[in-house]
Amino acid sequence: MSGTQGNDTKWLYTAEYAWQSDYKDNPASYDADYYNLETTKLLTARLGMDVLEADDYQP
Repeated sequence: MSGTQGNDTKWLYTAEYAWQSDYKDNPASYDADYYNLETTKLLTARLGMDVLEADDYQP
């Protein structure tokens, strides 16, 4: 998802989310999340966060 907000002061934003897990009878049981949040104001300031998690897989 992305877009703009505000009339006098423009804020650009992006938000992403994904989730992954094992499939069917895979012996490696895992879950992982991914998310990315960004915002930009007038191209003079930018704030971002990008996170990729991993499950604590124990064979």
